[in-house]
Amino acid sequence: MPSGLGTHWEIPKSPVALERLLFGEGGSRVLISISPQNVSEWNKFLDRFNSNKEIPVLATKIGKVTSDLKFLITQGANKIVNLPISKMIDSFEDSIPRRVGAFND
Repeated sequence: MPSGLGTHWEIPKSPVALERLLFGEGGSRVLISISPQNVSEWNKFLDRFNSNKEIPVLATKIGKVTSDLKFLITQGANKIVNLPISKMIDSFEDSIPRRVGAFND
């Protein structure tokens, strides 16, 4: 989070419930961030990797890194999450002291 960047994820419309898409504990998932100039190389790598696999590794673009210092998740025109990165950093960094009551003094 200290990168000074934000992100915008676009969740596609789906018959699957939104909370399941966001928080479901299904199969393994990995989030990979690839710079725009390396997307073509990534796609070639994935094609080569999958060329001899019975069950391919699937990859879906869900968003992009932004410079606006927000964490934004949308589905169509619906803003599902729209938080300043600073609020997320505060919540993360202060979570344990807040939980143990260090801020109650």
